[in-house]
Amino acid sequence: MMKLCQFGIPSSLSQRVSNYFKLSRNNLQSPVLPKLLQHDIRIYCLSGSSGNEKNMEKLVAHIERLKSSLDVDKNKLIVPNFSSVRKIGGVRSRRNESAFECSLNVNIPSLISFRALGKGLTKELAKKSAINVFIRTTSFYTSKSITKSSIDNDILTPSSSRSSLNSKHDYCAVGVNVLKDLRRQYSHCATETKESEKQKPVSAIDLETHHSGEEADARKNEEKIIHSIDSEIDQKLYRDLLKVYPAPRNRLQNFFDTLEKSSKKKLLRTSSRLNKAKQWEYKYSLEWPKSAEFIGVSSSKKESAKKSALLALKWLKDMGKIDSKGNLFTVNPKEFRRQELNKPLASISLNKEYIEETESLVEEYDNVFAEQLQEICSQWDNTDRPSYFDTGVAKFDQFEASKTFLERRNKDLLAALEKRKTLPSRSLPLPITDYGARIVDLVRNNQVVVIKGEPGCGKSTQVPQLIFDDYTERLEGTECNIVVTQPRKISAMSIAERIAHERYEELGDVIGYQVRFASKLPQFNDGNILFCTLGIMLRKLLSPDGLYGVTHLIIDEAHERDLNTDILLLLAKRAIASNPDLRIVIMSATINPELFQNYFNGAPSILVPGFTHPVSSNFLDSNMERTLRLTGAEIKKGLEQPGGDNKIITKMVTKMVNWIDDNRPPGAILVFLPGWDTIRKVRDELDAYSDLFVVPVHSRLSHDDQRKIFMQPPRGKRKVVLATNIAETSITINDVIYVIDSGLLKEKRLNSTDGLSCLDNQWASRASVIQRKGRAGRVQPGECFHLYTREKFDSLEEFPMPEVHRIRLEMVVLQSKTYSGHEKAEEFLSQLPEPPKVQVIREAVRTLQFIGALDEDENLTPLGHRISIFTTHPLISKALVHAYFFKCVNPLVTIGTILSSEMELFPGMAFDKSPIREGKARFSPSSDHIAMTWLFHQWAEYLQTDDYRAERLMEEMLGSHKSFLFVKRLQELVADHLRQCELVPKTSLLFAKKADCNAYAFNDELIKGVLLSGVGNLLIHREYQLRKGVLKKTPSLVTMEGHTALIAGESVNYKRSEFPSPLLTYFQEMHSAQNRIAMIRETSIVAPLTVALFQPGTLTVVKPLGQDMDATNNVTLQLKSKKPLNFICDERTATAVVKLREAMWNVIDYFVMECGNPSNTKLYSDVSGFHNEVLSLLHRMLMEVGTNIDYDENGNLRKFVGKTR
Repeated sequence: MMKLCQFGIPSSLSQRVSNYFKLSRNNLQSPVLPKLLQHDIRIYCLSGSSGNEKNMEKLVAHIERLKSSLDVDKNKLIVPNFSSVRKIGGVRSRRNESAFECSLNVNIPSLISFRALGKGLTKELAKKSAINVFIRTTSFYTSKSITKSSIDNDILTPSSSRSSLNSKHDYCAVGVNVLKDLRRQYSHCATETKESEKQKPVSAIDLETHHSGEEADARKNEEKIIHSIDSEIDQKLYRDLLKVYPAPRNRLQNFFDTLEKSSKKKLLRTSSRLNKAKQWEYKYSLEWPKSAEFIGVSSSKKESAKKSALLALKWLKDMGKIDSKGNLFTVNPKEFRRQELNKPLASISLNKEYIEETESLVEEYDNVFAEQLQEICSQWDNTDRPSYFDTGVAKFDQFEASKTFLERRNKDLLAALEKRKTLPSRSLPLPITDYGARIVDLVRNNQVVVIKGEPGCGKSTQVPQLIFDDYTERLEGTECNIVVTQPRKISAMSIAERIAHERYEELGDVIGYQVRFASKLPQFNDGNILFCTLGIMLRKLLSPDGLYGVTHLIIDEAHERDLNTDILLLLAKRAIASNPDLRIVIMSATINPELFQNYFNGAPSILVPGFTHPVSSNFLDSNMERTLRLTGAEIKKGLEQPGGDNKIITKMVTKMVNWIDDNRPPGAILVFLPGWDTIRKVRDELDAYSDLFVVPVHSRLSHDDQRKIFMQPPRGKRKVVLATNIAETSITINDVIYVIDSGLLKEKRLNSTDGLSCLDNQWASRASVIQRKGRAGRVQPGECFHLYTREKFDSLEEFPMPEVHRIRLEMVVLQSKTYSGHEKAEEFLSQLPEPPKVQVIREAVRTLQFIGALDEDENLTPLGHRISIFTTHPLISKALVHAYFFKCVNPLVTIGTILSSEMELFPGMAFDKSPIREGKARFSPSSDHIAMTWLFHQWAEYLQTDDYRAERLMEEMLGSHKSFLFVKRLQELVADHLRQCELVPKTSLLFAKKADCNAYAFNDELIKGVLLSGVGNLLIHREYQLRKGVLKKTPSLVTMEGHTALIAGESVNYKRSEFPSPLLTYFQEMHSAQNRIAMIRETSIVAPLTVALFQPGTLTVVKPLGQDMDATNNVTLQLKSKKPLNFICDERTATAVVKLREAMWNVIDYFVMECGNPSNTKLYSDVSGFHNEVLSLLHRMLMEVGTNIDYDENGNLRKFVGKTR
């Protein structure tokens, strides 16, 4: 390839050449035309003399040889007419930066094809330039119009360029190239030019005249822009582009792959070839946003492709199709979303009868109740929580024991202690026994003591007894009342039972426990040890009694750092400031105990060594890989994926259990797995082996099922316990000798920047791994098998992440208000051992203000006071309170219980969810919440009369009978919250079908509306999808925050093809750490009218401007919520809906404040009568729109599912 450097012309200057000419020929002497098509000769020359006359003479001589080979008289110039030009493609123009570029194609049949390119500031100048280039090049005129100095200085000004173009003596670029269409031209044209085709020389002026007639035809054709870049590309530009697009080929290809899937057209093509100069030419042909070609030239094919891709990306950037971050887009996302916000989602219409009835009720409200209710609500005093609220915690019998009784009981306690000393000890020798005197002395002389106990030291069972026995020996046993908190109910119950057994006592004498759904309280108020969960303890602190009568508060397993532990530590720190007689004992494993000492101002501590046999650690290495028969790829995938791979984990655990069973002496195996899904899969795999006794332990299981882990296996079988991190410290299984550690746990973690919760497998901390290892070797030396490498262990975090840093804080902030009064949430939570981020606290406050639980000053509202004692999420609690006033309590309690339980109601359906969908659709084809409600009620009815029939229903529905029994027990607890906050006198009334609070319990659309009023979450269905700047014609779901959402496979709305309403409500979304897509399990389609009446926010009527008004007199009904939601309707309907919503919710707010203890019973009764009229109208309206959700206009049931997996 001949380059400008051969003629002494700087290569950088060659990039500025405005005009160049390409000459294509067919060598008629060669009999092999296809071979000629691969030849490529290009000669570049700057307009003007290079100053090197010798080199210029060589160039002219070379051109003469080219003309001779074409058999053309050099004194004659053959120029075709414009018909020939038009035939080849004519004159085309395009906008290129600040100039226009014109292409002129000329063909001499059977002989030669010319192409001349010209540039100019206008289209006409560009056309003129192209013609001049053609004439000057084929005439071979040369001159020295550009001086040598200007060339040497690499300067070519626009003025000098334009003047050179207008001079007939200027010399421009000359080239030779074999065109792609030469084969077609050669085969279709005659070997000799016909007489009629002979052309006369045409001047440049003549060509311009003909060109103007071709302009209209040229505009009709889609222009194709050709960009080329050779090996001498400007290196600075090349480096700059690479910084922006380090992988240009991948960036370009990925974008067009997405674009082609959306448009279903081929928009990007590539080709490459090796030219005659042995240089690679790589070409990208783009058909979007308009046709263009980009050619890169280099000695390396990869490098030429990179250059071509860079040219294409730069062009797309100049076209405005790449944003500031380097992302390509077909539409501007911000502008598109702004436009979409203003579009109506759906229309709302009411018949004339409903409108008139609404207007009548609104008029009555305005004339009779509006002012009175406004005055009463303005007098609300938020200084104190109503004293009549009940926390629901079981209490001791309150009576004042006589002095004589206390003395006799002290003697009885001492006598029982002396008797135990004579009996065989039922407890194993434990290291903590040697430290008993020191512990008792520290507790007696300090308000706070930190006990650091290694695994197996006996702190959980012995410390409460040591303290109590010390009081007993001093005949002060009745003055010692100890409360011991445990993080889990199984721990509280099992430890209480164990201590009672060691003391030769029955539960309920000195030792007792209290957990959810179960309690066995000590029979005496004075002289007892009570074990309870952290949640129960915190609810005790809500009651007026608080810590009254408690002398010692022992917080066990404090190192787990769950949310309730941190809150209790804060409250305990405040309690000792006002109660100097209270003693706090914090018991922790050797996991960062200094944190607790520093938190309590340097509290004294004592380290108790544990008693365990040696436990050897086996990390994943080549030997273990061979043992497990796993490939290197599987091992790598299991370790490198965030949180591992569940399939590989299941495979590794199953093989390791079988290997231990075949190669190790008898002994139980404890397997640590991340979550219930993995436990269930491993259990299913191991159940195939008859010599294994597999027992899982998880919070989802009943207490009886969990207690199986302490049982002895049947003869000839090895016990295998499948557990989560629950078994790290809280549970001790004495016969465990082998531990298999996956190194994982399932945790919900919060992204503080966007507030999204992600539930994924996470790697455990090094401290947790050490705790897991310590579970082996309680009775003899043990082994721990870590299914990850030593290097992975060394890279783990040192300590677990506190729960307060991993979750949303709405419940924490709401409950903190009951402890802290008017203290700001930031101020209260900043006093935790490790405070959460301020932005997370503020987001929780904003959410509580949005649902109406807190006012602008962060004080509890009437609603906030009611729901602050609920154990359910504040969003569900709000819906439960509203359900009472909308008279649909029973179904909402069921929905709230199911959403709060997190129970696996349909286990065993890991892959094909279609049977679950089809079963639920029998009860509701458009709502998971309604379907589960009526399924549960059908099961409960069967349960009352025939247990077998209820179990058969669960078998038919693929549900879990035990899970439904658990939900039923939890349902009673949730319903009891409505009694505790004084909405109903008895919980049993809430489940009575004929009770007034269930008058509209059969109105499905009303139930969905009340649920929506609490959760305030909506999914919006769209007929398009905007992803990575590309607008696709595929349906999509987005949340109100703009996150793309997917509905889980067990939902009746999974891959639904028909949406009678574009709006769906749901409780919560969960995100995966691998992507930003929200996964939602339960959804309900809701009518637009339901959203307008129940979605939290402000509803207003927006009238169109003059030019936007139409003949229908429609207006926009705008709901300002988390995002604006627009509906279209006529003005009268819009006004009626807005007024009805205002009156309805003002009445509900009045009831929330006054119910249970009204200040004016006469007014309360009158408002109740008006409210019943509103409910009657609302019931009829929502029944109608709700029917349209499930049935089409012909009365046929709508299709409930789309595609299946």
